[in-house]
Amino acid sequence: MLASLSVATLASPLLQAEIFTYQSIIDPIATTTRAYGISNSGVISGQAWGGSAGQETFSLSGGIFTHYMPLNGAGTYVGKIKNDNVIAGQVAVPQSGGYNYEGFTINTANGAVAAINVPGASSTIAWAMNDSGVLVGGYSTATSNLSFVDNGGTFTTFGLGSGSSLFDINNAGVSVGYYNDGTGTHGMVRSASGTIQTLDVPNSGLTEIFGINNLGHMVGETAGGFCAGTGQGFCSFYYNGSTFSVLAVPGTVDTFAYGINDSDQIVGEYLTSGNQNNGFLATSVSVSSTPEPGTMGLLVACAGAMWIARKKR
Repeated sequence: MLASLSVATLASPLLQAEIFTYQSIIDPIATTTRAYGISNSGVISGQAWGGSAGQETFSLSGGIFTHYMPLNGAGTYVGKIKNDNVIAGQVAVPQSGGYNYEGFTINTANGAVAAINVPGASSTIAWAMNDSGVLVGGYSTATSNLSFVDNGGTFTTFGLGSGSSLFDINNAGVSVGYYNDGTGTHGMVRSASGTIQTLDVPNSGLTEIFGINNLGHMVGETAGGFCAGTGQGFCSFYYNGSTFSVLAVPGTVDTFAYGINDSDQIVGEYLTSGNQNNGFLATSVSVSSTPEPGTMGLLVACAGAMWIARKKR
């Protein structure tokens, strides 16, 4: 089903300086760790890449990494968790001359795996599923990159600008993502009824909204003037429905925030000057009265903390 689109722009939000503490998430068997999702009970999911991990999805609970490689793929690239049991993601499927991608969900409690494929797509990238089983993501055809909502096998598909994707969905059915057009990359907020609004970070030509919780709070990636004072090329943002705050792991080159739970715990990845990618967990500790993000103070707690226990599944 190709949805008709009604696009509006949300009112310009305010800037706010909220202070976060950061903990590193490092899978001991991987050279790269990316944290994509966090459930309300604190279970974290993501991707372990390199080393003996290859390219696998992981869940992290109680200090224990559990790894998954569903559908006999060559590597998984995303693993976002919204409740304690179901991870959504995509797996690389070898094809002549390269790879295509197939979406999946995996129930970590019983190991059940379901393949997700948008009809007529060459690749399907599943990003997140809410508690009602509604799944969102992006897909490719021979000419376009488009977005989809999968409600029990009924697909609603749409394109916006020159390319788009949905990255997350909450239990109210509100989904978030991005679209490209001739003016840049914009944040996209889609209601359960299909109305689409643009939400852009102030002073930035780039907004990608990667995560939304059940309170409507959002996180994502940005760049430009919004990141001034962080020393980063790409920083991230936290949006509480009315104001934006900077997310930037101190002492790093880039920060990418991907997921948020209802306690406003945020997960993502950061890049060091040595080209090392590690995951992080950010927790808000207070709100500062400082009006501009460039003057915001950032705290680090347990920097370099490592969960070292692991089990293989």
